[in-house]
Amino acid sequence: MFLKQSTTTTISFGPFVSATDGKTPVTDLYTGGGNAMTVYLSKNGGTAAARNSATSITYDRDGYYRVELNTTDTATAGLLELFANATGALPVWRHLVILTANNHDSLIAGSDALQVHANEITANLISADRDRRISVPPAVMATRRVATKSHTPPRTIWAWDATISGSVR
Repeated sequence: MFLKQSTTTTISFGPFVSATDGKTPVTDLYTGGGNAMTVYLSKNGGTAAARNSATSITYDRDGYYRVELNTTDTATAGLLELFANATGALPVWRHLVILTANNHDSLIAGSDALQVHANEITANLISADRDRRISVPPAVMATRRVATKSHTPPRTIWAWDATISGSVR
């Protein structure tokens, strides 16, 4: 599952099943329930900590629970691992991917475009300076020459020099 960085979201977490038979849904792990669970998370393989959100965990159905992750829980782009080991239930874990806002909106929501050079130039976020040249000695060019009939590579190649002219997300 892909989530947007630094946003609050509620996910479905489970199924939690009985440690005794491995199939009966466990229904009392919600906040205030008989065996309330703590959900831990690890960001990019870091040290595990309890989730930051203070919103109560609620039971959904068939051993699944609704767990809120707040902006602190989703603040770090990359891999987010959630896990819980509750009394009377087998352990449950879930791997999520936190995407930056631009990547999420481009790839998942479809409401933005990936920040690539062609779009950045069109939007005047960067400008191209094509008046700069890089001189390359003929010996270097000869080592990189493509095998063609009597074609002499140029001694000067054009270079792309991108300069930031505004803020880029």
